[in-house]
Amino acid sequence: MRKLFLLSMVLLSLTSALNAQTVYLMNSGDPESDEALRNRLISCGLNVVDGVAHWEFDGTHSLSDIDVVLLPPYANYSVNMPVAGQNALKTWIQNGGGLVTLEWTIWMYGIGFFEILGDVLPAQPTTPWRCAFDISYSVATPNSVLNANLPDTFSVPLYKGETYIIPKTSATVYYHTNYDEGKGVIGWDYVAGRVISISFDDGYCSTDEYAVSTTLIGQLICNAARWAARGGSAQPGDVNGDGCVNDVDLLAVLFAFGNSGGIEDLDRNGFVDDGDLLIVLFNFGNGC
Repeated sequence: MRKLFLLSMVLLSLTSALNAQTVYLMNSGDPESDEALRNRLISCGLNVVDGVAHWEFDGTHSLSDIDVVLLPPYANYSVNMPVAGQNALKTWIQNGGGLVTLEWTIWMYGIGFFEILGDVLPAQPTTPWRCAFDISYSVATPNSVLNANLPDTFSVPLYKGETYIIPKTSATVYYHTNYDEGKGVIGWDYVAGRVISISFDDGYCSTDEYAVSTTLIGQLICNAARWAARGGSAQPGDVNGDGCVNDVDLLAVLFAFGNSGGIEDLDRNGFVDDGDLLIVLFNFGNGC
């Protein structure tokens, strides 16, 4: 009986840790903007690690305890990420890491930056860009994680920047935007990892640069971080990120049993083993 109690306590600890996914927030070069994003992510229940600027990310920075990296808009927008850093981040994503990008990343990719990391981005490089008073998003492909705490259609107030983004083959459009019937949120699985790109850029077109901390777009960024995090869901044990812990997740762990890393490694100990199987079993039926 005591062993069963101790096992339950261990599992509860594991599931709490999984819910509090950790975001590596790269430094934008603008302290106020970074603080607004950090506070918004924390208010959504996410852990935040303050990262270096993208131009300082040279492959020597460990992401071993990180679930997802967030690339925000950058004040120092004319500097590329070092090749070694792009390679390291790409490899980390292939092994199960998550990446969230906003407008700036895709736009820079479109003009020749991120030549290596660009492979993992779900949106085609494109340069059309606008300042708009109202940027509106509406659900294109329902997803319980991405749609959490958001209406089916919502607008981002004040003047904001937006790039017209186009999905790559096999990428999924999760939100439409009112930018010429464009695509506002695009994501895909990249090997064992997940990447999602949002068309919105806070601050460039308005003096109210930090509204992301108080608007619905902040909730969308939180949801995108959860979706892109290893496991892809706010539900512990939900391997495929559909919001339900069921036979599909159980089979995913069983077929991957004994492998190293990957999205089936739910407790992030480097292997798919008994701990991951117990997490699925303990949460079986949740969210369904």
